Amino acid sequence: RHVVDGKFVFICERSKTNKKIRHIFRHCITPNGEAIPTGEKRKHKNKVYLCKSDAELIVVDNGKKWKTFAVQRMP
Repeated sequence: RHVVDGKFVFICERSKTNKKIRHIFRHCITPNGEAIPTGEKRKHKNKVYLCKSDAELIVVDNGKKWKTFAVQRMP
């Protein structure tokens, strides 16, 4: 689990292949606790949240201003 900006959570699944451990991004959780599948958008308090598989959460403020929160993958 990753917390972004104190509110947004990314869920990753641990996968082991060829003795290498990697974390596969699965879905995000909005501030109200709703799970968002990869590639889908949800509105929350006049903001649109897009769940992206490259482990970034893009927030659109009222459709005018873009903010990007980068997420480190799980160690």
